[in-house]
Amino acid sequence: MATERPRFMVSVPDELFKQIEDYRFENRFQNRSDAINKLIGVALEYLKKEKLEDEYLLALALDREKNGSGKFYSEKEIMRELGITEQDIEEAEDLEIE
Repeated sequence: MATERPRFMVSVPDELFKQIEDYRFENRFQNRSDAINKLIGVALEYLKKEKLEDEYLLALALDREKNGSGKFYSEKEIMRELGITEQDIEEAEDLEIE
């Protein structure tokens, strides 16, 4: 039964297409769409994790510069300031990058 999901067309270079197909068959996806959905989902979660890490490191650097004394806020204080929740961190840590 077909699902009513948004559709789009994308063109990829031959080598990327081959990598997608290899990934699909190695991971036993029934169709290309499911494999591409998984790849995009993993990539977006990875980028989210990377952004959280970058924001955390930036906050540490800015805090050190601001205080001049080398005093750092606790990790939880910085996370609160950046709007990063414990759940965000847990989800980022749970990523399975294949």
